[in-house]
Amino acid sequence: MLTTLVAVLSLAASEIGTMKDGVIHVDASEAAELLKERDDIQILDVRTRREFNAERIEGAAQINYYAPNFKSQVIKLPRDVPYLVHCRSGNRSGRAVRILKDAGIDEIYHLDGGILGWKAASLPVVTGAPGDE
Repeated sequence: MLTTLVAVLSLAASEIGTMKDGVIHVDASEAAELLKERDDIQILDVRTRREFNAERIEGAAQINYYAPNFKSQVIKLPRDVPYLVHCRSGNRSGRAVRILKDAGIDEIYHLDGGILGWKAASLPVVTGAPGDE
């Protein structure tokens, strides 16, 4: 089973992004294409609530990497869901994906460059607190 999953993830990585340490790294245009092609991917924003409310990728959920209960929140995430993880620039999310892997989540995409890269690629963001849009 695990061998099959690794083979599937390797195939996916060969089509989009680059596999490193069990995580598929994608740039903003690859992430946008991935989200367009697959409706099962959960976008996970690991920035602070203030950053998230200022601007975010539509449909993203937020868990603050700096929160003392970050790991316990990650443990509660469904493991059978693929995640696209990002932060502002890629630093926090780069550390966060290791925690997701340790929690048993197998299909993880890391948005290299974070939301800054997303915006630099002229991709849309939503502003304001969720529910205000």
